[in-house]
Amino acid sequence: MRRFACGVLALLLGSSAQAQDLASFLDAMRRARHLEVHGTVESSVYFPPRGNPTRRVRTLPRVEFVPWLVQRNFDLSAGTNETLAGRGVVRYDLTPKRGSADRWTIWLDARWDVPLAYEQRTSTGEVIRRAAFTRVQGKPRRRLNIMTERVSDPPFRQAVLRGLPGLALPETFEPVGCHASETGREILLSDGLNVLALVIAPRDVQGGSGVTSRRVGPYYLWLIGSLPQAQLRDVIAQVQDVKLEALEFFAPQEGGR
Repeated sequence: MRRFACGVLALLLGSSAQAQDLASFLDAMRRARHLEVHGTVESSVYFPPRGNPTRRVRTLPRVEFVPWLVQRNFDLSAGTNETLAGRGVVRYDLTPKRGSADRWTIWLDARWDVPLAYEQRTSTGEVIRRAAFTRVQGKPRRRLNIMTERVSDPPFRQAVLRGLPGLALPETFEPVGCHASETGREILLSDGLNVLALVIAPRDVQGGSGVTSRRVGPYYLWLIGSLPQAQLRDVIAQVQDVKLEALEFFAPQEGGR
């Protein structure tokens, strides 16, 4: 009995420590929305495929980060101390609790609590994108354009499902934004870190890995993102109609980007 009680206590303490780590990480990422580090960043994007995936930029490209969904959908492993661009960093690994969405690693500056690098990998280990400072210049600066934190919005979710009857949202993903683009109306689906783009367009798109489409009445639905192809197809396979009027009220949602 004593051994069992000790085991339960250790489990509870471990869960409590993990929850505290996640809360501290989320707080740091919220604060980091207001700050920007300058220097030299090597940024590589392998999906969608492109001729030259790597480029150099002055700041770390932004990541679509939704705290309440990260808390719901990801397990956090924290505490590895490393060095990056001559600065001490803490490595955080975020792994989906369920489903086959991509996993992430984010390196926060140990003193500033702002990201200096991140990496996105598929469930099978392929790198989707990676960005890291190779040189840091000065201290963090205040951002002029701050991304608005996306919050849970049940009416928007209902509007998306009403506007696209038959849509099967993938496990752990929720609608978080809607805006007009050059190709049509674009709805963003997120699990907290990974993003799928659902586009309502007047014309079709060329298919390929990470892209699926089908015609629904006078419109084409495209779904683009880093999920297994069969899962992407299942999301839009049963959509019966497109009712744009259901989404009109939510068109301005762009998350401050």
